[in-house]
Amino acid sequence: MKYLLLVITILFISCSVNKSVTGEYYSVGKDYRDTIKLNTDHSFELRMQEFETDAKCKGMWHYISRDTILLNCDSAKDLETRLSSGDMSNQARKIVIITHSKIKLEQVILTKIK
Repeated sequence: MKYLLLVITILFISCSVNKSVTGEYYSVGKDYRDTIKLNTDHSFELRMQEFETDAKCKGMWHYISRDTILLNCDSAKDLETRLSSGDMSNQARKIVIITHSKIKLEQVILTKIK
Protein backbone atom coordinates (compact mmCIF):
# COMPACT_ATOMS: atom_id res chain seq x y z
CA MET A 1 0.00 0.00 0.00
CA LYS A 2 2.85 2.38 0.82
CA TYR A 3 4.41 1.78 -2.59
CA LEU A 4 1.14 2.42 -4.39
CA LEU A 5 0.71 5.73 -2.56
CA LEU A 6 4.30 6.68 -3.40
CA VAL A 7 3.82 5.91 -7.10
CA ILE A 8 0.57 7.90 -7.25
CA THR A 9 2.24 10.86 -5.51
CA ILE A 10 5.19 10.82 -7.93
CA LEU A 11 2.89 10.64 -10.95
CA PHE A 12 0.77 13.51 -9.62
CA ILE A 13 3.84 15.69 -9.02
CA SER A 14 5.36 14.96 -12.42
CA CYS A 15 2.07 15.74 -14.19
CA SER A 16 1.71 19.04 -12.38
CA VAL A 17 5.31 20.01 -13.24
CA ASN A 18 4.73 19.21 -16.92
CA LYS A 19 1.58 21.34 -17.12
CA SER A 20 3.17 24.33 -15.43
CA VAL A 21 5.96 24.67 -18.01
CA THR A 22 3.61 26.23 -20.55
CA GLY A 23 3.49 30.01 -20.68
CA GLU A 24 5.65 32.97 -21.68
CA TYR A 25 9.25 33.45 -20.56
CA TYR A 26 11.73 36.30 -21.04
CA SER A 27 15.26 37.39 -20.29
CA VAL A 28 16.65 40.87 -20.89
CA GLY A 29 20.31 41.86 -20.74
CA LYS A 30 22.44 44.79 -21.76
CA ASP A 31 22.54 43.81 -25.43
CA TYR A 32 19.93 41.06 -25.80
CA ARG A 33 16.26 40.19 -25.22
CA ASP A 34 15.04 36.60 -25.49
CA THR A 35 11.38 35.56 -25.29
CA ILE A 36 9.66 32.23 -25.71
CA LYS A 37 6.04 31.16 -25.53
CA LEU A 38 5.39 27.47 -24.84
CA ASN A 39 1.79 26.60 -25.70
CA THR A 40 -0.31 23.77 -24.27
CA ASP A 41 -0.65 22.23 -27.76
CA HIS A 42 3.18 21.83 -27.76
CA SER A 43 3.76 24.62 -30.27
CA PHE A 44 6.15 27.45 -29.43
CA GLU A 45 7.37 30.84 -30.60
CA LEU A 46 10.98 31.87 -29.91
CA ARG A 47 12.51 35.31 -30.46
CA MET A 48 16.16 36.11 -29.82
CA GLN A 49 17.07 39.77 -30.23
CA GLU A 50 20.70 40.85 -30.06
CA PHE A 51 22.58 44.01 -30.99
CA GLU A 52 21.70 44.01 -34.70
CA THR A 53 19.83 40.74 -35.15
CA ASP A 54 16.28 39.65 -34.54
CA ALA A 55 16.00 35.88 -34.96
CA LYS A 56 12.62 34.16 -34.71
CA CYS A 57 11.31 30.67 -35.08
CA LYS A 58 8.11 28.74 -34.50
CA GLY A 59 7.73 25.03 -34.16
CA MET A 60 6.85 22.19 -31.86
CA TRP A 61 8.30 21.16 -28.49
CA HIS A 62 8.36 17.90 -26.56
CA TYR A 63 9.93 16.43 -23.43
CA ILE A 64 13.07 14.37 -23.89
CA SER A 65 13.39 13.83 -20.13
CA ARG A 66 11.60 14.96 -16.99
CA ASP A 67 13.43 18.30 -16.92
CA THR A 68 14.48 18.80 -20.55
CA ILE A 69 12.47 20.01 -23.53
CA LEU A 70 13.52 19.85 -27.17
CA LEU A 71 12.45 22.71 -29.47
CA ASN A 72 12.20 21.91 -33.18
CA CYS A 73 12.01 25.02 -35.38
CA ASP A 74 9.87 24.74 -38.52
CA SER A 75 11.42 25.48 -41.88
CA ALA A 76 10.73 28.95 -43.20
CA LYS A 77 8.85 28.76 -46.49
CA ASP A 78 10.68 31.37 -48.53
CA LEU A 79 14.15 32.94 -48.70
CA GLU A 80 12.93 36.41 -47.67
CA THR A 81 11.36 35.06 -44.48
CA ARG A 82 14.47 33.05 -43.65
CA LEU A 83 16.81 36.01 -44.17
CA SER A 84 14.65 38.51 -42.28
CA SER A 85 14.19 36.23 -39.27
CA GLY A 86 17.80 35.23 -38.72
CA ASP A 87 17.03 31.78 -40.20
CA MET A 88 16.65 29.51 -37.18
CA SER A 89 14.75 27.01 -39.34
CA ASN A 90 15.59 23.33 -39.04
CA GLN A 91 17.33 23.92 -35.74
CA ALA A 92 16.78 22.01 -32.55
CA ARG A 93 17.42 23.65 -29.19
CA LYS A 94 17.21 22.27 -25.67
CA ILE A 95 15.53 23.90 -22.68
CA VAL A 96 16.29 22.76 -19.14
CA ILE A 97 13.53 23.31 -16.59
CA ILE A 98 15.08 24.85 -13.47
CA THR A 99 11.93 25.60 -11.44
CA HIS A 100 8.23 26.11 -12.20
CA SER A 101 9.05 29.72 -13.17
CA LYS A 102 12.58 29.51 -14.64
CA ILE A 103 14.01 27.73 -17.67
CA LYS A 104 17.46 27.72 -19.23
CA LEU A 105 17.92 28.09 -22.99
CA GLU A 106 21.58 27.65 -23.92
CA GLN A 107 23.38 29.90 -21.38
CA VAL A 108 20.42 32.21 -20.72
CA ILE A 109 17.96 31.82 -17.84
CA LEU A 110 14.44 32.98 -18.71
CA THR A 111 11.77 33.89 -16.16
CA LYS A 112 8.08 33.12 -16.55
CA ILE A 113 5.77 36.10 -17.10
CA LYS A 114 2.94 35.95 -14.57
